[in-house]
Amino acid sequence: MKLQAVICVSLLLFIGTLAQQVTTPDGPVRGVAEQTLSGKTYYAYYTIPYAKPPTGSRRFLAPEAPDPWTEVHDGSSENPNICYQLYNDYDVENEDCLHLNVYTPQNPSEESRNLPVLVNIHGGGFITGNGLASSPTGGMSPKFLVEEDVIFVSFNYRLGVFGFLSTGDEVIPGNAGLADQIQALKWLKKNIAAFGGNPDKITIVGQSAGAASVGYLILSPAASGLFAGAILESGTPLDPWSYQRNQTEISFKTASFVDSEFDYSRDSQRLLEVLQSADARTVDAAATSFANWDAGQPYAVHRLQMQQGFYYTPIIESSVIPEYQYEALADGNINKVPVLMGICSEEGLTNLDQYLDNTLQAYDDTPGFLNPQDLHINNEPTWAEVGNLIKEEYSPSSTFVNNKLGAIQYFTEHDFAKGSIKHAELQADQSDVYFYEFAYSGQLAGNTEHTYPGSGNVSHVEEWIYLYWGWPVSGYPENDQLVHNRLVRIWTNFAKYQNPTPSAEELLQEITWPKVTSGNFQYVEIGNFADPNLTIQQGKPKSNRMEFWDRIYESYGNRPFDTYYILMNITSGATTYGDTCGSDLSSMELKLAIFLCTLFLIEALSQQVTTPDGPIKGTTEQTLTGNTYYAYYSIPYAKPPIGSRRFLAPEAPDPWTDVHDGSTENPNMCFQMFIDYDDENEDCLHLNVYTRQDPTQESRNLPVLVYIYGGGFIEGNALEVSPVGELRPKFLIEEEIVFVAFNYRLGPFGFMSTGDKVIPGNAGLADQIQALKWVNRNIAAFGGDPDRITIVGQSAGAASVGYLILSPAAKGLFSGAILESGTPLDPWAYQRNQTKNTFKTASFIDSEFETSTDSQRLLEVLQNVDARQIDAAGTSFADWVGSQPDAVHRLQMQQGFYFAPVIESSVVPEYQYEALLNGNFNNVPILIGTCSEEGLTNLDGNLDDTLEGYDRTLGFLNPQDLHIQDEPTWVEVGNILKEEYSPSSSFLNNRLGGIQYFTEHDFVKGAVKHAELQSAMSDVYFYEFAYSGELAGNTQHTLPGSGNVSHVEEWLYLYWGWPVESFPEGDQLIHHRLIRIWTNFIKYRNPTPSADELLQEITWPKVTAGNFQYVKIGNFADTDLTIVQGKPKADRMAFWDTVYEKYGNRPFDTY
Repeated sequence: MKLQAVICVSLLLFIGTLAQQVTTPDGPVRGVAEQTLSGKTYYAYYTIPYAKPPTGSRRFLAPEAPDPWTEVHDGSSENPNICYQLYNDYDVENEDCLHLNVYTPQNPSEESRNLPVLVNIHGGGFITGNGLASSPTGGMSPKFLVEEDVIFVSFNYRLGVFGFLSTGDEVIPGNAGLADQIQALKWLKKNIAAFGGNPDKITIVGQSAGAASVGYLILSPAASGLFAGAILESGTPLDPWSYQRNQTEISFKTASFVDSEFDYSRDSQRLLEVLQSADARTVDAAATSFANWDAGQPYAVHRLQMQQGFYYTPIIESSVIPEYQYEALADGNINKVPVLMGICSEEGLTNLDQYLDNTLQAYDDTPGFLNPQDLHINNEPTWAEVGNLIKEEYSPSSTFVNNKLGAIQYFTEHDFAKGSIKHAELQADQSDVYFYEFAYSGQLAGNTEHTYPGSGNVSHVEEWIYLYWGWPVSGYPENDQLVHNRLVRIWTNFAKYQNPTPSAEELLQEITWPKVTSGNFQYVEIGNFADPNLTIQQGKPKSNRMEFWDRIYESYGNRPFDTYYILMNITSGATTYGDTCGSDLSSMELKLAIFLCTLFLIEALSQQVTTPDGPIKGTTEQTLTGNTYYAYYSIPYAKPPIGSRRFLAPEAPDPWTDVHDGSTENPNMCFQMFIDYDDENEDCLHLNVYTRQDPTQESRNLPVLVYIYGGGFIEGNALEVSPVGELRPKFLIEEEIVFVAFNYRLGPFGFMSTGDKVIPGNAGLADQIQALKWVNRNIAAFGGDPDRITIVGQSAGAASVGYLILSPAAKGLFSGAILESGTPLDPWAYQRNQTKNTFKTASFIDSEFETSTDSQRLLEVLQNVDARQIDAAGTSFADWVGSQPDAVHRLQMQQGFYFAPVIESSVVPEYQYEALLNGNFNNVPILIGTCSEEGLTNLDGNLDDTLEGYDRTLGFLNPQDLHIQDEPTWVEVGNILKEEYSPSSSFLNNRLGGIQYFTEHDFVKGAVKHAELQSAMSDVYFYEFAYSGELAGNTQHTLPGSGNVSHVEEWLYLYWGWPVESFPEGDQLIHHRLIRIWTNFIKYRNPTPSADELLQEITWPKVTAGNFQYVKIGNFADTDLTIVQGKPKADRMAFWDTVYEKYGNRPFDTY
């Protein structure tokens, strides 16, 4: 059992984690082979440290290069650590975050291909964001770009107070976040050749604040020679939000929230000492306190302090940015590299939120707030005059409140377009500059919030998804796919050749992209509304408005300029300049949200619900088609089952008042047999809720699916994103249901039993019942209907569903059930010798239990030892059983699993078969079925030993629930079974016969009998899954002559959650059919409630007394749904019925 479990799990994990190793100048790095969406192999090297952790004495200061290493750095999986984020408190925030990921098409075993390198710098307003690919907050996928034979690199850099605090002197000079970026480039320059990259062909690219960062690196002497080209997407150092003017005041006021001495002290060295000694979360909280404090200041102070730039952003200082941005560009003091840069046509749509009206009202009341602060206007009359000019330009005949389109144009041009265009003009005197305007409005970008009538609806950094999203685009309109392909080609052309159109190319309409030159501004418009064409345009984008802003600066501006067209942040409630706003001022968090809605912030936006048990914060996520859903992770549905609660029924959690942070998933899982994960923990009774219900809208009363995982009652979890998590809601959530998954206790923790009331057993099943109680009580808060809860499970999870059907304690907690390849009648789903199992297990902790049968003493001992000792004792018990002679092994092991459900009064009070026969169960409709070759799961290294054991002692084939008491009958029945399954050969030479025996004995006869018995009282729909597709990935469990559809293969078509478009059309059709069948049953208690073309317009027959009909889903490569009269494996089912009728002794437990 141990070897089988380890081999199966190891093979599954091994497929996805094939290691590849490179040797860099800094040290060896092991990666992992991955695939693009088209199946092309590339190599990922995750979480490589490019600098020492910036902790302690290194906090706030320039990064230090890492020490070389000799041991292999394991980069085969991604460390979820991200740098601290302002306003977001993620569990994975950590100062040890200066890591980078390298994705390369270069096979490490082959000669270097000297590939071009694209280095991405994430956006997020310098206060949020990360370079991760797979964490709950990550979203930077390389899959599109590596297709084009470029190396893609992404990295984290310090943000907010940790990355941009500055005392305005040499103590904390500032720009640590930019210095991190430079250090990352230095590391790549030194090491990228080991990954097949060309250190002389590094192109840096960023979006929003990442694009502004790219611009700052262009301006930085410290970055000279580190890159050969640059791409700026919707951001530049000339943008108003990308610069911090009052850094000293900001730093000392921030420090005052850690130590009040800094309300009056200006001792920079002392500030450094205090803040370097404080806990990182204390510093992070101080930054939030500062933002809230500043929002409460009078307007005059607020305008001078904050509206000249963001907090915690780049500044002018000698080591990184020694000269004002505008002046450096104008003077040519830059790194002279080619650039591709551009904007989206309606960047200002990002301001469409609930605070917009307050902002517009302030503009209407005081037009001077519209003024760019870098004009440096020093007198009130001029300030008012310029404000009126801007108001007249953007909303001449109406207020802004009544002219949101004018306001969107103002935000677009003032906050983004003008800075980018001026940057392009100035740099064009020194470098090749290619400019674009992205104006294609497609479905792929998923922009449903940031739209407005009369605008083109192409909001801030919308080109991002077409380039870095990494999910299939084949399900989107052809024009979306075309624009995607064009953007990828343009970006990778520039990375390779420093030119977006190096030669005539049909995909790019054979255009030659013009350079911006002095006095001749030309650019390419990428799309126009629904038109995907590339169009060369003469003149600047928004050309009339650009002339307007140039006139403003020429008439009213006072040099030197820093940014160009600096943004004015507006608070609510203002009437005239100099008014105070007191409590009416919005917080800085809200004002930043207006201008910083980059994709990262949108993805991490928390959503909160209030349940009867307490408030819960979640996160917005997207399905594969771009539909938004809301995830609430790791909600405790019971108290941690530790100490005196260990082994016993769970207790409901106490209600809470503080908000439970369910925006990221706690990786804790319940203890697993035979496998030792770092995240195994008794505090594991958590559930995840996924819902399409927007928490700000009225409840939609959606049907609910509650999922119970399999794993033989000894392993498994309900996690989505941990290293072992694989349960994803993305397929089923598309169909307007609420999806719930939870952990329950396993192995000795969940199913140990002394056979009496001391440890009655079934704690794992009791966990499942407690989870359902919690869902019934709280699910309405997530938009779910507590009267329409369907439970579903696969393998041991399906057996669990069956036990809940049998349990009086679960009555009324669900109204439908789906059993996938498992039932309580299966022989492996039941533990007969629980008392012996328990005391023998305990003897591996304390030898007194070799002889003692004192249940209370056993409980006291086992509740007071470390959990890992119990886990180890369970493994030792399994090893001991495996070493016993055949006769003992048969009696101990072949009558059921260790640590599985038992018969006891509180949860399962009656033998399974007898309860179903007598109608003592929860009468709910069920959908139940098997796979056509379930027994293929036994194809492992122990198969030959098992078959040889059958050949040697045929009685081992007998079902133990026959309760045969005499040896002659035992031998007789064994011979009958051998004759049925392998009449002319040994099993060892007839594996196909062995597989058929495993299929029918272990799975099919139990499922068919369960369906027959329950159909006397309930609606029962049966299926056999017989489609053999590539999507299931079944390469291990195949055997000539079988249909190759192994145990629970339907699982991947339902719960895998990754795109299916790259698989054969037949696989995709089966996927869609299974999703429809399952969600139909969840919604209507019927898999075919009405004629449906997708389901071939069949009417699924019910199983009824004397008339067993079912639907066969596929047949080898055939995708059809076929109604079959009679039972699956009908002849064999008749054979087994005969065996039980002739030789069985009631009462039966399993069957």
